[in-house]
Amino acid sequence: MPSFTITDPTVQSKGLILGMRLTAATMTPPAGQPQQYIDVRAMIDTSASLTAIRDDIPGILGLNPVGDVLISTPTSTGVQCYQYLVNLVFPNNTHIPNFTVTAVPLQGQNVSCLIGRDILGQGVLVYNGYMNQFTLSF
Repeated sequence: MPSFTITDPTVQSKGLILGMRLTAATMTPPAGQPQQYIDVRAMIDTSASLTAIRDDIPGILGLNPVGDVLISTPTSTGVQCYQYLVNLVFPNNTHIPNFTVTAVPLQGQNVSCLIGRDILGQGVLVYNGYMNQFTLSF
């Protein structure tokens, strides 16, 4: 089972933060052209049922919506948000292809992606507070 471990002395104060890459799931680049991607700073959020990306990322990657969903936030309920298909690439180069993410307003946050229970349900998350580290395995 591929896994990665991140050790960070700020893990308790800032959260379970990791760098990862998003690519468009449905687009094949023209011959000789590299796959367009965006590197994001993501936070593992066990209270989030869905994986979310900042709402400007679909435009950067040229994505088209595949659906929509009503979400609740700490300050609002019934917020309509579009969903998109992306490929997720984690630090250990583990790919989760064709995964549906929800675009939400995350402006002003220190992350541009929230990893929710929809992804975490496919793996094992271990948080070792004593060592200031976490491990995610798929």
